[in-house]
Amino acid sequence: MVTETVVDKEINIYPFFCFYTLYNKFFKNNKPLTLKEICNKSPFENQSDKISLGKVPLFVTWLKKDTLIQEDDREESESASDIEDTDYDLRGCIGTFSRLDLEEGLREYALIAAFNDTRFPIIKYDELKYLKCKVSILQDFKIIYDKTMTDTRMHPLHAQRDTNNFWSHIDRNFHILPDDLQETNGIEIKFTYYTSKYSSTFLPEVMVENDFDLEETFDHLIKKALSRDYTKSDDLSLITKVIMRNPKEYIDKVIVYKSAKSGLTYKQFKKVLDNWEL
Repeated sequence: MVTETVVDKEINIYPFFCFYTLYNKFFKNNKPLTLKEICNKSPFENQSDKISLGKVPLFVTWLKKDTLIQEDDREESESASDIEDTDYDLRGCIGTFSRLDLEEGLREYALIAAFNDTRFPIIKYDELKYLKCKVSILQDFKIIYDKTMTDTRMHPLHAQRDTNNFWSHIDRNFHILPDDLQETNGIEIKFTYYTSKYSSTFLPEVMVENDFDLEETFDHLIKKALSRDYTKSDDLSLITKVIMRNPKEYIDKVIVYKSAKSGLTYKQFKKVLDNWEL
C-alpha cells in the first residue's frame, strides 16, 4: 500500500496527458489532442514551460484506490493538497532512463505502465474511476560509485573492512531523508552475477514510504532485479545475501538522481475533460 503525498498544487499537464492517453485507448479516440494543443486549453494555459523540456527520462506510475475506501465517493478538489494521505495500492510503474521526447515518453509509458507491468494484470476500463497517475521527471543524475573508477580505499587483505568502506562511501552520497521527500535521492544500481547483468531502480518515495535504510534499499533493489531470472524466494534470498556480503565484487555502478513529481486523480482528470465538452 502506498501512502501518497502529491507535491504539485495545480492540475499538472503531465499526469493529465497520461490519463488522457489511457482514456482514449479505452474509448478509441482516433484524433486525440497533442500535448501542445492541450496546453492551449484550460486550465493548462500557463504551463507552456512544462512542455518545452525537450527530451527527458521519466517514469509513469498508476495507483488504485484501496478497496476499503473505494466506496467513499466524496468530491475531490482540484487542489492536490486536498488529497494528501489518501491510501492507494500500486497498480503499475514503468519508465525509462533514456531521454525521450516528452510527449512521446508520456504517451508510451502511460500505456506500458498500465498494460505491460508484469507484476500486475492489465488495467481495465472499470478501474479508471479508482486510479491516480503520478509522473516522475528524472533529473540531476550523479554516479556515486563505479567499480572501475571509485576509490573507496580498498583493503584487499581485509574483506570486511573493504565492505564497510563500500557502505560508508554509499551512505555519504546517497541521502534518504524521511522528512524531506524533495531532497531524497532516487537510486539505480547495476550489478553482475556470474555473467548476467542486472539493474534496478527505486524512485525517491519508495525508500521514504517503506522506511528503508541504506542496506534494506540495496537488499530490495537486488531482489527486484534478480526476480527477472529467479522466481523462488529461497534462491532470491540466498543470492542477495551473497551479493550484500561482498558488494564490491558484484556491484558495478550506483547512480543517484532527483525526481520532479506530479500527480492527478481520475476525478480531477474527468472534471477538466467534462468542462471542455460543455
